[in-house]
Amino acid sequence: MHYDVISADCHIDLIWLPPDLFTSHASAALKDRMPYVTEGGRGREWVTKNGASFGLDAGMGSAGRKYEPGKIHRSDRMATTGLYDPEQQRIRRLTDPDLRLQDQDRDGIQAEVLYGVLGATMRLNDDEAAGEVLRIYNEWLADDFCAKHPERYAGLANVPNHDVESAVAEIERVARRGNVRGLEIAQVATLHAPFEQVLLGELDADRKLGSLNALAELHRYPARRKCAELPWATLQAALAGTARVSTEAP
Repeated sequence: MHYDVISADCHIDLIWLPPDLFTSHASAALKDRMPYVTEGGRGREWVTKNGASFGLDAGMGSAGRKYEPGKIHRSDRMATTGLYDPEQQRIRRLTDPDLRLQDQDRDGIQAEVLYGVLGATMRLNDDEAAGEVLRIYNEWLADDFCAKHPERYAGLANVPNHDVESAVAEIERVARRGNVRGLEIAQVATLHAPFEQVLLGELDADRKLGSLNALAELHRYPARRKCAELPWATLQAALAGTARVSTEAP
């Protein structure tokens, strides 16, 4: 496949996912804590039984707002394609891997990097349920979406951010599953310390961080360890506004 333009900041928002995705795939113990679609005062809305709200089903933007012409230029442009028409909202073309290709072609791009629902799970105020939502989303992203056109969709698996053990377990699970191209992690800085412990071979035996066999021997090869640490150093430099990135000790 020849690529002229790849969009590196595209999104799949929770409000455009299949309405029964989470309730139909959750474990029995967590089914009642999953987001679902119901009729509300504003129309069909994504909610949970504990009172969390994610916005209107197939609404505008990640917050699922009602489309109001003339208020947001970008949304007006999307509306000209019929995106917010009732019929198009029922079709849900943004989460149909075949129909979304038509939008790519219209925009003149050949592939997308896809961010997901990580931010939305923070509204749950329920770490266990959030982990289940991300597990279900990652499976849908890999098997039902990206796998249909892997040369056009670079999906990022969403990693739980409430504790390190859950994060590492999900990373290992999605790595074994395949069909995604990267990870979306909200609290990267928090994860750096245990990650560095793994690289240095100093991980405390009581920490259940998964096998991470690919990294187990890196502490024996300093040059390889520095390569593994480079993404973290790059992120920290970006957050600090530093122009130079290095894994060398100051």
